[in-house]
Amino acid sequence: MRLKLTAWPRPTTVIALLALFCALGGTAIAARHYLVTSTSQIKPSVLRQLRGKTGRTGPSGPTGPRGRQGPAGAVGETGPRGEAGPMGSVLWAVVRADGTLIRGAGISASRAESTPGRYEVVFNRNVARCAYIATLGSTSNSLPHNGQIGVATSSRNEDSVFVKTDNGQNEESAESFHLAVFC
Repeated sequence: MRLKLTAWPRPTTVIALLALFCALGGTAIAARHYLVTSTSQIKPSVLRQLRGKTGRTGPSGPTGPRGRQGPAGAVGETGPRGEAGPMGSVLWAVVRADGTLIRGAGISASRAESTPGRYEVVFNRNVARCAYIATLGSTSNSLPHNGQIGVATSSRNEDSVFVKTDNGQNEESAESFHLAVFC
């Protein structure tokens, strides 16, 4: 069975829709005309009533996460020149291939280890945080042999430097050397 649709709405429906349209249109016009966009449009006595009294301060909340680091500031002025510091000390030693100290400054002892090419040079102060420079060198007027030398802080004593010499072929050998320590 088919429903028959009428082409025209009933008159009561048309009147109801017309009344609804007028009511909504009037409300929209009124809202647009009387819309409050700032507090200057409200009477001051009404504003005072809306604000009310200030209440007690509540407990502090947890600290928020740390913010990103800001940009670097401007470079400050150069400060006054400071006084000259004390002169750095230089300790040094000239040692024979057998570990005998020939000459030096600030030396307490020098000795060859049981393995040829290994030495310990003991100074009169802590040299653990100093800089070491060593070279193979003659203890007389002759030129030294070719070879290599290495230096390190002694693990046994902070007052001493460990020295290792070899013949240039990676074979430890007893060689005379010169050592300088800068603190």
